[in-house]
Amino acid sequence: MVVGTAVTQIGMGGAYPPPRQPPPQSSSSSTAAAGEQQQQLHAFWAEQYAEIEATTAFKNHSLPPPRRGSRRS
Repeated sequence: MVVGTAVTQIGMGGAYPPPRQPPPQSSSSSTAAAGEQQQQLHAFWAEQYAEIEATTAFKNHSLPPPRRGSRRS
């Protein structure tokens, strides 16, 4: 469906506006921003993995003992 100059996408449950795209940047600026974002992502996941490896407090739920006897109908 075309409304004005924006194209809406028909999906499950209705119409949605098109996704917004960031304004164009200079190539050196976008390359530096991408490198910084990559470093931030790497640092984030390194921290997540370290936290997972340091976790020792797992809950160990035990199952109830099996029922004894027959259950004939």
